[in-house]
Amino acid sequence: MAIDTSTPIPIYYQIKQEILEWINSGELKPGDRIESEEKLAKRHEISRMTARHAVTQLVNDGYLYRVHGKGTFVCKPRVEKSVATLTGFADDMKKKGYTTHSDVISMTKVTPDEDIQEILDLNSDDKAYCLIRVRYANKVAMSYQESYLPADMFPELDGYDFINHGLYETIGEKYKIEPMHAKQRMEARTTKGEIAKYLQVDDGSPIFFVERITYEENDKPMEVAYSWHRGDKYVFEMKLYRES
Repeated sequence: MAIDTSTPIPIYYQIKQEILEWINSGELKPGDRIESEEKLAKRHEISRMTARHAVTQLVNDGYLYRVHGKGTFVCKPRVEKSVATLTGFADDMKKKGYTTHSDVISMTKVTPDEDIQEILDLNSDDKAYCLIRVRYANKVAMSYQESYLPADMFPELDGYDFINHGLYETIGEKYKIEPMHAKQRMEARTTKGEIAKYLQVDDGSPIFFVERITYEENDKPMEVAYSWHRGDKYVFEMKLYRES
C-alpha cells in the first residue's frame, strides 16, 4: 500500500491500517512475525519513529505483541463475550471451539463479609462457599474468578469436581437449580501481585474486572462472582436495542 501524503489521515494510521488488513485477510496469521520497524520505515520511506508508533498502536489494541530480542508477532484472536446472555465461562469457550479446564486455587466454607451477606441475603452467622479458580482456554490462562454461593442452598458443594466441570453445569445437574438472570458491572483496571501471577501477565497489565450477581428462578440470589479477565484476551460485546 502506498502512503498518501495528500490526505489529512496521519501516516502512522495508514501504516496501522495496512498491517491490520493483512491480519484480517489472513495474510498474517497468529504467531507470524511482522517485518521490523526499520524495514517498515525503509519500505514506506518514513521515519522509524512513525513506523514504531503504528506498531505500538496495534500492540496496545491487542493485535500484536512484542518479544524482547525476537521481534513483533501477531496475537491470537481475542475471545468475544456477549454480555447480553447469561452463560458460564466453560459454555462461552466451548461455543468458540476452545478446550477448557480450571485450576481450583481453593474451595472453602466461610463466613462472608457484610457486603456479600447483603448481596446473597444471608444472616450474619450464615455460611457461604468461596470457590477461587483460574480459568483456561486452550491451556492459556484467561480469567481469575472468585465465586460465593450460599451454603444452605448448595449443601456439600465442596465435594464436586470443578477442575473439569463448570459451576453452573454442576449445580444444574446436582441441585436442579438454574441461573435465570443476573446483574453485571464491569470496569477497566490494571492488575498486580497474586492475580497477575495466576493470569501470567506483568504487573500493571490491563484487565476487565466484572462483578456479577446471579439469581435463580424465584429471584433469590444464588451467586456473587468477581472476575478478572485478561484485557489482551477478552473482548466484551453487547447488543443494544432502541427503547420502544
